[in-house]
Formats: sequence, C-alpha cells, structure tokens
Amino acid sequence: MCNSARILYVFFALFGVAKAQTAIDAPIQIFREDSVKHGGSSTDYVLRLKNASSKPIAGYVVQLRQIGFDGKPIQTAGRLTGTNAVIPSVPRAPFAVGEEWIEKFGRPFPSGNTTLEVRAETVFVLFSDGSSWGDEGGKHARTLLGMKRGAALEKALQTPKP
Repeated sequence: MCNSARILYVFFALFGVAKAQTAIDAPIQIFREDSVKHGGSSTDYVLRLKNASSKPIAGYVVQLRQIGFDGKPIQTAGRLTGTNAVIPSVPRAPFAVGEEWIEKFGRPFPSGNTTLEVRAETVFVLFSDGSSWGDEGGKHARTLLGMKRGAALEKALQTPKP
C-alpha cells in the first residue's frame, strides 16, 4: 500500500471511530426507520430513539439537518418533546433508561430541494433529575427549560402553605 493510500485509510478509520463514538456518547441514540412501515409516506422521516443514558429523560430536542450535494446544510428542523415531568398535562411518562420511542417528523422540508441526505441528531436532553446535556442556548432547549420552570412554579403556587 502506498503512503498516500495508507494516510487516507488511517484518516477514514479514525473519522469513522470518532463519528461512532459521538453517537455513543449522546444520551439518545437515533436510528432511521422505514416511514411507510409506521403509517407514513415515503417522504416522511420516522426515527427510532433509544434512551442510552443512565437516567430517565424528561424532555429532549432532536434536530434534522438537510444536507445538499455540496455537503453544506440547506436547512434544519427541530422537534421538542416533553413528558409529564416537564408538562404535567402531557400523558407521556419520562423516557426510561433503555426504552425506545418512535418519532414521526412528517415532511419537515419542502419537496424539490436538492438533498444528498438528512442527518438526525440529539441536540439537548433534560433529565428527570433536572440535569441536562447539550446546548441549552438553542430555541427549543430554552423553550423546554422554560416549560420546566413554569411547571415548577405552578406546582409551588398550588402547594398549600402551613
């Protein structure tokens, strides 16, 4: 094997390991599912999410990024999901350790865009114990944190005082 081929091989091997390691480090692992199998159309995005952390999850933000043929992002679509640990009126219990959920995104991007691929990633997680992972500065993460604070305030106001 010549030196340039060896260098390329090492580069791709290291890049692949780093990419896999990043996915393993995220508290939620994401897998693409067949949308038609889950009652959607072929243009829908259906994801299977697995809580790969050691704690129950109260809420999370998943982002889809549409990538063009030039390798640059064209647009993004985010999804905030909260459980009854964040929004008391939501019937869904916290995302248990090891549990898997299906998320249907419908058609997050307009048709007709020149797209090479759509990448999904977890960008923020709020755990049931109040700790978090990821970027708290994003729009959806700030909304989720605000909802959590609002629910805590509502609970405090409803608690009878001695």
